[in-house]
Amino acid sequence: MLKFYVTYVSHWCFRRVYLCGMNMKSWLFSYRWSILAGVIGAVVGGMYAYFIGCHSGGCSITSSPVNSSAYGFVMGFLSANIFKTENVQKQ
Repeated sequence: MLKFYVTYVSHWCFRRVYLCGMNMKSWLFSYRWSILAGVIGAVVGGMYAYFIGCHSGGCSITSSPVNSSAYGFVMGFLSANIFKTENVQKQ
């Protein structure tokens, strides 16, 4: 079941990127800084959960390193995307 889900999601991503008029290599190149910031956020989030996080299980984000890493990735990706500028051609 998990293999089908991952395959379905990956095909959806490829189809979505293709519909936007970009191939996967150009999409990765255009979002390289956002992805890097997301990976850094995931590492920092995992370290926060491991060293400082809530060990009683009462906190939903910091009780597990997986949840904290996912949250860190999303926050890193979105915060790097704030500074992304679009090239608009003037006619």
